Amino acid sequence: MATHEIIFQTDGTGRCLYTEAIDLAALGRLAIARATTIEFDAAAQRWVVRTPEGVERFRHARREACVAWEHAALEAAETHKHESHHQQGEPDHD
Repeated sequence: MATHEIIFQTDGTGRCLYTEAIDLAALGRLAIARATTIEFDAAAQRWVVRTPEGVERFRHARREACVAWEHAALEAAETHKHESHHQQGEPDHD
């Protein structure tokens, strides 16, 4: 079973990877921003994960592999950011 983590910041806002496993709207008003896009590259016949700036991060023949990579990479980045703030004694504010 997948786990889902919400990281709350000192101002009360929370950050997480979007999931419908948790009713996020029950917590209050949502502001959602895409961290990446997954689109099909017809010329290469591969699915591609890109940042909002268009930088390619991952590609695979199966979209599900891209979704799994996206989830793991973004979760690891958020966890690292959260742990770095705490190791330095700083509050989270991203």
